[in-house]
Amino acid sequence: MSCAPRRGDGQKTIEVVRDKDGLRIAEKDDDLPEIQAFLHEMLKDDKPIPQQEVEQAAKAKGFTEKQLHAARHKLGVEIIKESGKESIDLFWRLPNFNKGHYHYE
Repeated sequence: MSCAPRRGDGQKTIEVVRDKDGLRIAEKDDDLPEIQAFLHEMLKDDKPIPQQEVEQAAKAKGFTEKQLHAARHKLGVEIIKESGKESIDLFWRLPNFNKGHYHYE
């Protein structure tokens, strides 16, 4: 049995931030731009892709579920629910900015 390499091991940047509440430490995942590029490439054709397919491809590349969902949030990926015969299928799609769907943080 082989395991996919895990990304993110030791790949975090620690930032000390001073704000109105004092000092706080923030961790930044250095792999986020890489998984965002992967996710954007996978979803670029404006065609909804089954969530399971996206998750399996990300896992095969060594990305964690947490990294995938952080990238999904950052890119504003839309979740589409379709009722099938026995269950509800989830599909992912990049937002279509031409149709007025925007994602703000």
